[in-house]
Amino acid sequence: MNLKGYMEIRNKNLVNKSALSPFEARNIGVNTKEKGWMERYADVEINKSTLTKIINKTLKSDTVDERCKGQLEKILSGEVVCVDSNYDINKYLYLMENEFGLVKIGISKNPRKRADSISNSSGVPTKVIAFWTVYDLAANVESRLHEKFKNSRRAGEWFSKESVTTETIESAIYCNFIRVS
Repeated sequence: MNLKGYMEIRNKNLVNKSALSPFEARNIGVNTKEKGWMERYADVEINKSTLTKIINKTLKSDTVDERCKGQLEKILSGEVVCVDSNYDINKYLYLMENEFGLVKIGISKNPRKRADSISNSSGVPTKVIAFWTVYDLAANVESRLHEKFKNSRRAGEWFSKESVTTETIESAIYCNFIRVS
């Protein structure tokens, strides 16, 4: 996630949209005393571990508005990805497995509901193995993963579970992500 995306989510519904705590600035590597700092650092990427660290610290602060805390909790939970148009809001990348031992790589706003729908329509029990919030267009991530694992494809979006696991998915995701389940 870049600084611009983080700030847009963090500051949603706040009056002062440029506020960044000294702790956040130091950990992200931003000098907020520079004139035009937001524009200069807008594209700075915040890795998952830094993002988690600054959000957890900020959530403990008494000086942060409750609405802001709510937005930060949504980032951590994966409930919100980004309000910028370069990201899918509330779409998850998922990995499912069916009773035949095939796994499916896909995207959905509600992976568990999607698994139920697949189970009901196919008559084959299907369960969610894992799902992630990805900080890029979810469809792009899904498409690249389908391409990467094309030699393990068995039918449509279904792949061999020996080759496509949560570990191989996570090592192949090219953007920042948070595993939700």
